[in-house]
Order: sequence, then structure tokens, then C-alpha cells
Amino acid sequence: MLEDLGGLRNADQTIGCTATDAETVIDAIARHHSHWWDNDRLASLRWLKPYSAPPFPSVLANNYEAAWPIFVERIGYDMSPALRDFGERFPALMPWFLEELARPPHTFLHGDLRLDQLFFAVAADDPPVIALDWQITGKGRGAYDLGYFLSQSLTADSRRSCEDQLIERYAERLTERGIDYPREQLWRDYRLTTAWCFIYPVVAAGRVDIANDRQLELLRTMLNGAAMAIEDHDVLSLRPD
Repeated sequence: MLEDLGGLRNADQTIGCTATDAETVIDAIARHHSHWWDNDRLASLRWLKPYSAPPFPSVLANNYEAAWPIFVERIGYDMSPALRDFGERFPALMPWFLEELARPPHTFLHGDLRLDQLFFAVAADDPPVIALDWQITGKGRGAYDLGYFLSQSLTADSRRSCEDQLIERYAERLTERGIDYPREQLWRDYRLTTAWCFIYPVVAAGRVDIANDRQLELLRTMLNGAAMAIEDHDVLSLRPD
């Protein structure tokens, strides 16, 4: 597979995605999501579970709690007090976050849609973008892939400059295919996802051996992306009633 993709263009997540490439990815996400949106075929894929399905929440919480002190020592030592407080409370909030993001209507989620996983077209007859690493796929709210990609793959400045337009682009592409994702729901799901994405740098830094400087820089990029998006969207105000 990697040989077949060798002629395509790969980007670097530590540098960040361009707005043009982000538009390509958003179009692809919307096309993929619309194909599976509330589709009866989802029920036939017994291996495709919502992230709220046991034992996923408890396994995640256990891994997060084990990773947290190592993460803080390695890359999270200069977090803001508010973010550190959120990080310490996060395991207790995980079931709520996952239930919220697993509400119907469901679509088929990639689950780990970030720039290092993507290959972009070079020739006119190449597919616009190809995504690898579907090992943590799930079904849930479409904004999950959207929020994960934008908060983890664009620099904060780049995201801020085009975020509204890209989210609107996603909604419009769904509308073109007969799907209504009310903007209020879309934005709430997007904000929830940016908070949820805090889990990825924590678990990766605390449960995986860091092999080189590039891997360490990627983890810092993921943390900074999550932290900036959380702050920009006042995500810490979202909590169970």
C-alpha cells in the first residue's frame, strides 16, 4: 500500500496543514460522512461501535490516569492552571463526553484523522486525498472527525483564520447531499470534540515510548492544538448539567 501511495504528496503535522489542503480534506470528510449518514448498513457492521460502548470508556480512563503524571513531566509541565485542572478531572468526565459524541444520527468516523495520516494528489487523475490508519474507527457525530482534524492538524493561527469557513463548508457539502446538520448542534459537537482531543497527547506521551525528537515535537503540536482550541471556544464551560 505504501508503495502504491509513494507518488502522492505527504504533509507534516508539526508544520501544519494549509488552508487549501484543509478544504480538500473537509470535502472528503463530508463525502465520506454523507455516504454513511444514518445509513442502515451501519447496523450490519457489528465491529463498528460508538466510542461510548463498553469497555472503551473504562479502558480509556484507566490508560489516561496511568499516563497523566508522565505526560505532565514530559510535555505538560507548562499548562495553564485551568487546563491542568481540566486534565485532572477529565477521567470522571469521559463517559459524558463519549455519550454526547455518540448521540444519533451516526456516521462512520475515521477517528484519527490528522495530517500525518493523509496523502494528497499530485497528478490530475490521483484521488484528492487518501487517509490511512483506520484502526480506531467508530460511529457517532460527524463533527468528531471535523473537530479532531482542524484542532490537531492546523496551527492555531491558521485554524483561526479559516475555521468558520471550513465548518460552514462541511455543512454545505452535507446539505448538497440532502443532510441537515443544524449549525447549533454542529458547533456544539465541534467544541466537545476539541475538548475530547486533549486525551490524545496525554495518552501518547504517557503510554508510548518517545523514540526521537520528531515524535516529541508532534506530541507538543497535538497538545498546543488542543489547548488553543479549548481556550478559543470556551470549551471548559461545557459540562454535564
